[in-house]
Amino acid sequence: MNLEHYFTSRRKIILYTHLFMFIYDGNKTSLRLFHPRTTSPRPSLEFDVRPVAPRIQLLIHVCRSFCAPVNKMADEPTPGSSKDSSVQQQVVPRSAPEKLHIIRHVAKRLKFKPNKVLISKTKYYDLTGLHPDHLQTISETNLEDIEIKTVALDRSQVHRTWVSHLSKNFSLPTTEQLFWQLKMKVIPIYMNLSDFRTWLYKNDFMWERGSNGELVVVEKTEVRFERYLYLQKMARYREENKQIFFIGHGAFNSEGRLVTLKESNKASKNNNEIYQRILFAVSAAGPDCLRYVESFTEKVFLDWINQVFLIAVGTPSVVVLSYDKHHCEEIIKVPTLESSKRDLCKWLDYFGVPYDAGMTKVILHDLIEKYTDLTEKIYAVDAVLKANGHTVLRIPNCIRRLTPATFYPDMVDLNVKVKFCDQPSLSPERIRETIDAIFAASSGHMAWVHITSEEKCILAVESSVDKMINKIKHTRMKTSCSVSSIVDSDIPSDDSDSE
Repeated sequence: MNLEHYFTSRRKIILYTHLFMFIYDGNKTSLRLFHPRTTSPRPSLEFDVRPVAPRIQLLIHVCRSFCAPVNKMADEPTPGSSKDSSVQQQVVPRSAPEKLHIIRHVAKRLKFKPNKVLISKTKYYDLTGLHPDHLQTISETNLEDIEIKTVALDRSQVHRTWVSHLSKNFSLPTTEQLFWQLKMKVIPIYMNLSDFRTWLYKNDFMWERGSNGELVVVEKTEVRFERYLYLQKMARYREENKQIFFIGHGAFNSEGRLVTLKESNKASKNNNEIYQRILFAVSAAGPDCLRYVESFTEKVFLDWINQVFLIAVGTPSVVVLSYDKHHCEEIIKVPTLESSKRDLCKWLDYFGVPYDAGMTKVILHDLIEKYTDLTEKIYAVDAVLKANGHTVLRIPNCIRRLTPATFYPDMVDLNVKVKFCDQPSLSPERIRETIDAIFAASSGHMAWVHITSEEKCILAVESSVDKMINKIKHTRMKTSCSVSSIVDSDIPSDDSDSE
């Protein structure tokens, strides 16, 4: 989807795309579709809408997906101006994933389960501004090829709000309480309570019964323990003045903008455009070991460790890795009861545990559980680093951005955004020059100090949260015991019955 300019005034909104010009009159409740070189509307593509700009934008997505393409409109106005008004105008916000999300959901339901649509027509109109009469047309429209960048919910902000509720109210929040406390701050407007509940589950939150019997939100114990253990080890290494290296990466598209690993990997498979990908390490002295790579694979990453990092860093240090896929190539898979007998034997051979080839799978698995640790995966990069005297730590996913390695790609992205905002694409050489300049000029001292301070704060919060949760559980147990004793005192004894 390539929408170009959005212009708004008090009474009229004019939207320009490659295909059509949409004119929305603020005094009416309809949207008319005009061919750019004609003045006659096409009534078959007229929709009832509400005067809300994001809804109108989504109507463009829907209309454009089933309109025949025409030549690009000539003489398009520039941002901040209008052909219809001499008054300086504001730019209407570009992204409206909330409406597209709803339309895709309803269209899919209509297509595959037409008699089981969970959302009423009235509610659908309220959410999207599209008239219910067009539901059938929308269900037959291919909306999947329309891509809109959605807003990711920040887990750290959710966790801070959860901790804040716990400390202020001395109680764990319900899903609804947490949702509405976050709603005006960080939750995208297309995310409803059901979506938020799903997000909590996928991000390692769970539910348990509260004191009043309601379900309250808690963070999984193993996640809290992993974070606490990591921060405790980092605090100890810093007190011992050990040299610490955070391993980082970055991927930049043809516009020089920072993209996610998922988008980078997708582009490397399709080879549609040239991306600049980097691997690097960050210590208290600044960035080091910068290398441009073709892709983020386990082999490429292991080659960088052997050929660049280990040569540059001779002193045994603490190396902080993540759980990204290219950091996680396993030497041998952790076996389960469903594993083949050959895999069970491989695991025992790796740890040097003696066994008899005639043993059954059950007996072999008993040996594995008794003499090996099934909770720790055996990563190839960990083995290489440990063989060279380094200590390996892995930053938990719940605090994956708590690393100074995120500072440098973010600085490159910001620099490109400010300096080359008017250029649709940049040459690979220009992008590399920008990356090299940022890495050479930025010491990253403030980022290092900030991360150290954040680690101490989170560690202190972890201790206080643990105490508060234990107090809440203890209070709940005392209350339940006192209630049960009162109930027991009301029951007559056997002696009173005999009298």
